[in-house]
Amino acid sequence: MGGLLTPLGLLGYLGWVGTRTGSVTGWFDLQERGWGSHFDGGAATLSFAREILASGRSVLEVATIGVLLGGLVLLVVGVRMGLPWPLLAYAAIVLVMDVGSNGLMNSKIRLLLPAFTLLLPMALGLARRRPGTTTSVLVAAVVASAWFGAYALIGWPYAI
Repeated sequence: MGGLLTPLGLLGYLGWVGTRTGSVTGWFDLQERGWGSHFDGGAATLSFAREILASGRSVLEVATIGVLLGGLVLLVVGVRMGLPWPLLAYAAIVLVMDVGSNGLMNSKIRLLLPAFTLLLPMALGLARRRPGTTTSVLVAAVVASAWFGAYALIGWPYAI
C-alpha cells in the first residue's frame, strides 16, 4: 500500500507548482528557465563524457564520468544478483533521470546520491568478507570520499 501512495507526494508537489506557475508543466518550465536543465535522453552527458575523456581536463570531471559508469555497472550487477525489483526500479529511475538530463555535469555525482540502492551489491559482497577486509575497504572509501569532497570544494568554482 505504501508503494502505491508514494508517488502521490511527488504528484501533489508537481500539481502545487503547476497551480503557482499557471502551467501543468510548471516544475519543468522552471528547471529550463532557471538552470537550462531538461531531459535530453543523455545526449549532453554523452557529449560531456566524450569531451572529458579525450581531454582529461580535471580529476573532478573524469571522476564524474567514472561514478556514472560505476552506477550503470552496479545496476547490471544488481539485476544479475536478483535483487528485489522495487529496489532495482528505484535505482534505475534515479540513474536514468541523472544520466538523461543536461545541466551542470559536475552535479551528477550529487544527484546520484538518492540511488543508494545501487550500493547493495557492494554491501552484500563486503558482508561476506572478514571484518578486517570490510573495515579496510570502508576506511579507504571514507578517505577517498573526504579527499574528493575537499578537492571538489577547492577546485570547482560552482561548489559553493
